[in-house]
Amino acid sequence: KGVAPNTADEIIVTEVFAEAYAVEIGDTVEVSYNDTTKDFTITGFYQSVGKAGMQFSMLVSGLRSLSPDEEITVYDYVLKDNSNVNDIVEKLKDKYDDKIEITTLKDVLGVIDTISSLSMLIVMLVYTISEFLFLLL
Repeated sequence: KGVAPNTADEIIVTEVFAEAYAVEIGDTVEVSYNDTTKDFTITGFYQSVGKAGMQFSMLVSGLRSLSPDEEITVYDYVLKDNSNVNDIVEKLKDKYDDKIEITTLKDVLGVIDTISSLSMLIVMLVYTISEFLFLLL
Protein backbone atom coordinates (compact mmCIF):
# COMPACT_ATOMS: atom_id res chain seq x y z
CA LYS A 1 0.00 0.00 0.00
CA GLY A 2 1.30 3.44 -0.82
CA VAL A 3 4.67 4.17 -2.40
CA ALA A 4 8.34 3.97 -1.46
CA PRO A 5 9.98 7.12 -0.09
CA ASN A 6 11.28 9.53 -2.75
CA THR A 7 12.69 12.31 -0.58
CA ALA A 8 14.76 12.62 2.58
CA ASP A 9 11.69 13.50 4.66
CA GLU A 10 9.62 10.43 3.77
CA ILE A 11 9.47 6.97 5.36
CA ILE A 12 7.57 3.74 4.98
CA VAL A 13 6.41 1.78 8.00
CA THR A 14 5.20 -1.74 8.61
CA GLU A 15 1.50 -2.26 9.20
CA VAL A 16 2.38 -3.56 12.67
CA PHE A 17 4.15 -0.25 13.38
CA ALA A 18 1.20 1.72 11.96
CA GLU A 19 -1.28 -0.10 14.18
CA ALA A 20 0.90 0.25 17.29
CA TYR A 21 1.28 4.02 16.81
CA ALA A 22 -2.15 4.65 15.22
CA VAL A 23 -0.69 6.24 12.08
CA GLU A 24 -1.69 6.09 8.43
CA ILE A 25 -0.23 6.94 5.05
CA GLY A 26 0.09 10.72 4.82
CA ASP A 27 0.61 11.20 8.55
CA THR A 28 3.72 12.91 9.86
CA VAL A 29 5.77 11.20 12.54
CA GLU A 30 8.64 12.52 14.59
CA VAL A 31 11.83 10.45 14.45
CA SER A 32 14.63 11.07 16.94
CA TYR A 33 18.15 9.73 16.60
CA ASN A 34 21.01 10.74 18.87
CA ASP A 35 20.40 14.46 19.47
CA THR A 36 18.44 15.18 16.28
CA THR A 37 14.68 15.07 15.76
CA LYS A 38 12.98 15.40 12.36
CA ASP A 39 9.48 15.05 10.96
CA PHE A 40 8.89 12.38 8.31
CA THR A 41 5.80 11.74 6.21
CA ILE A 42 4.60 8.15 5.90
CA THR A 43 4.28 7.29 2.21
CA GLY A 44 3.45 3.60 2.43
CA PHE A 45 3.38 0.30 4.24
CA TYR A 46 5.67 -2.69 3.82
CA GLN A 47 6.11 -6.08 5.43
CA SER A 48 9.01 -7.21 7.57
CA VAL A 49 9.58 -10.08 9.95
CA GLY A 50 12.49 -8.36 11.68
CA LYS A 51 11.99 -6.87 15.15
CA ALA A 52 8.52 -8.48 15.32
CA GLY A 53 7.41 -6.27 12.44
CA MET A 54 8.02 -3.02 14.33
CA GLN A 55 10.11 -1.27 11.68
CA PHE A 56 10.31 1.68 9.38
CA SER A 57 12.60 2.45 6.45
CA MET A 58 13.87 5.62 4.87
CA LEU A 59 16.25 6.72 2.16
CA VAL A 60 19.94 7.12 2.93
CA SER A 61 19.40 10.88 2.62
CA GLY A 62 16.77 10.62 5.38
CA LEU A 63 19.24 8.90 7.69
CA ARG A 64 21.91 11.47 6.79
CA SER A 65 19.50 14.26 7.78
CA LEU A 66 19.40 12.70 11.26
CA SER A 67 23.04 11.68 11.50
CA PRO A 68 25.41 12.90 8.75
CA ASP A 69 28.31 10.68 9.80
CA GLU A 70 26.36 7.50 10.58
CA GLU A 71 27.95 4.34 9.22
CA ILE A 72 25.38 2.50 7.16
CA THR A 73 25.67 -1.26 7.50
CA VAL A 74 22.46 -2.42 5.81
CA TYR A 75 20.99 -1.44 2.49
CA ASP A 76 17.63 -2.73 1.28
CA TYR A 77 16.81 -2.62 -2.41
CA VAL A 78 13.46 -3.20 -4.03
CA LEU A 79 13.74 -4.07 -7.71
CA LYS A 80 10.96 -3.00 -10.06
CA ASP A 81 11.96 -5.86 -12.36
CA ASN A 82 13.41 -8.88 -10.61
CA SER A 83 14.07 -10.88 -13.77
CA ASN A 84 17.80 -10.12 -13.48
CA VAL A 85 18.13 -10.49 -9.70
CA ASN A 86 20.67 -13.33 -10.02
CA ASP A 87 22.94 -11.16 -12.21
CA ILE A 88 22.72 -8.30 -9.70
CA VAL A 89 23.54 -10.63 -6.79
CA GLU A 90 26.58 -12.02 -8.63
CA LYS A 91 27.87 -8.52 -9.48
CA LEU A 92 27.52 -7.43 -5.85
CA LYS A 93 29.34 -10.55 -4.65
CA ASP A 94 32.13 -9.98 -7.19
CA LYS A 95 32.51 -6.35 -6.15
CA TYR A 96 32.31 -6.77 -2.35
CA ASP A 97 33.58 -10.35 -1.95
CA ASP A 98 33.10 -11.55 1.64
CA LYS A 99 32.20 -8.07 2.94
CA ILE A 100 28.58 -8.47 1.90
CA GLU A 101 25.67 -10.64 2.92
CA ILE A 102 22.81 -10.82 0.46
CA THR A 103 19.36 -11.98 1.44
CA THR A 104 16.75 -12.25 -1.26
CA LEU A 105 13.01 -12.69 -0.91
CA LYS A 106 13.51 -16.31 -1.94
CA ASP A 107 15.82 -16.76 1.09
CA VAL A 108 13.29 -15.16 3.42
CA LEU A 109 10.44 -17.26 2.07
CA GLY A 110 12.56 -20.38 2.61
CA VAL A 111 12.97 -19.46 6.28
CA ILE A 112 9.24 -18.82 6.58
CA ASP A 113 8.50 -22.21 4.98
CA THR A 114 10.87 -23.88 7.45
CA ILE A 115 9.22 -22.14 10.41
CA SER A 116 5.80 -23.08 9.06
CA SER A 117 6.86 -26.72 8.66
CA LEU A 118 8.27 -26.79 12.20
CA SER A 119 5.05 -25.28 13.56
CA MET A 120 3.02 -27.96 11.79
CA LEU A 121 5.33 -30.65 13.18
CA ILE A 122 4.87 -29.30 16.72
CA VAL A 123 1.08 -29.29 16.28
CA MET A 124 1.21 -32.89 15.04
CA LEU A 125 3.39 -33.93 18.01
CA VAL A 126 1.04 -32.29 20.50
CA TYR A 127 -1.92 -33.99 18.84
CA THR A 128 -0.15 -37.36 18.87
CA ILE A 129 0.83 -37.01 22.54
CA SER A 130 -2.70 -36.01 23.53
CA GLU A 131 -4.11 -39.00 21.61
CA PHE A 132 -1.61 -41.29 23.33
CA LEU A 133 -2.54 -39.91 26.75
CA PHE A 134 -6.21 -40.35 25.93
CA LEU A 135 -5.60 -44.03 25.13
CA LEU A 136 -3.79 -44.51 28.43
CA LEU A 137 -6.70 -43.12 30.41
